[in-house]
Amino acid sequence: MKKIIGGGLLCIVSVILFLTAHNNAVKVIPDMTSWLIEVGKYKTALEETGGIVIFKWSIRLLLLSILIILIGCFEDDIRYVVKKLKRRYRI
Repeated sequence: MKKIIGGGLLCIVSVILFLTAHNNAVKVIPDMTSWLIEVGKYKTALEETGGIVIFKWSIRLLLLSILIILIGCFEDDIRYVVKKLKRRYRI
């Protein structure tokens, strides 16, 4: 249960970080006169506002929170499978 709550809180933090970077980038987009075609208008705005690091960390934290929540939900099942594999292969 603790892992599910911790993962949920981490998910909320990652969404807040993402929204912070997104809002700053969106404010800059209307004033942009040119941007790099390779990365696109949105990513160029993220780079200009310095939000690219926050954006990347928010995605990483979101993936980590999903992993923690899944481990918390299926912890008993994971232990059962590991125990069964240890018995089967005598590890």
